[in-house]
Amino acid sequence: MPQKSIEEKNARRRTQSRHNQRRYRQEYRDYIESLENDVSSLKISIARLDGQLSGLRSTLRLHEPKVNVAFEFFRIFRRSSYFLVPSQAQKQRDFLKSVMVPEIQFMEQTGIAKVFEQLTMYHTLFYSFELTTSVIDIVVTDGNAIVRAPAVIDLQISRTTIEALFPLILSNEFLVQKLIGRLLSLPILLHFHYDENDQIVMLDTFTDITTSFAQLLKNIPDTLLLIQGGGGITKKAELRVADVSAL
Repeated sequence: MPQKSIEEKNARRRTQSRHNQRRYRQEYRDYIESLENDVSSLKISIARLDGQLSGLRSTLRLHEPKVNVAFEFFRIFRRSSYFLVPSQAQKQRDFLKSVMVPEIQFMEQTGIAKVFEQLTMYHTLFYSFELTTSVIDIVVTDGNAIVRAPAVIDLQISRTTIEALFPLILSNEFLVQKLIGRLLSLPILLHFHYDENDQIVMLDTFTDITTSFAQLLKNIPDTLLLIQGGGGITKKAELRVADVSAL
């Protein structure tokens, strides 16, 4: 190969190498600049999140008594005790009287008697009862703080449950036997509303009984038959004893 051709080839290689080095250096500078921009964005995000966290902590400190009341509610009412431990039942009633105003709004009715009625029914119409929550948080709307608590009530169904709440299916012994002894997991959302003295003035409850029974029975016709007629459990998780004479 002529000497000139070799020199030209080497020159092209050197030129290409310089181009490659310049490109690599530019890519490296672009990469560093991108990282610096990402770091700057992260610093801004962290500062914003720190501000939000500080606000949340301030909100929590401001409304800590309300949150504590809700936690105590779930602790005291975690399990059924009306028949097993009468003294605990009295403790539950005393607690409600101490944290709720007498004219509390509950399940579209006024008065703490409605709260006592529903809790008594839950504890007596089911073979067992357990109320649990995994998280309690604060929602502030229009300056008013609401304690929000998603929870689950685990209810073991007995024949008494069916006789009181779902008498329409008593003639269907096959369905009755499918239910007796089964554990119904009922998701429920509780909203605790307070006055300026941290007393509960309203307790809202929401549930989806149809989905819960559908998951338990895994049979749509049986589920529809169960929730028809008088009595049952409403979307507010209210227990309503059926009027057998009206069926």
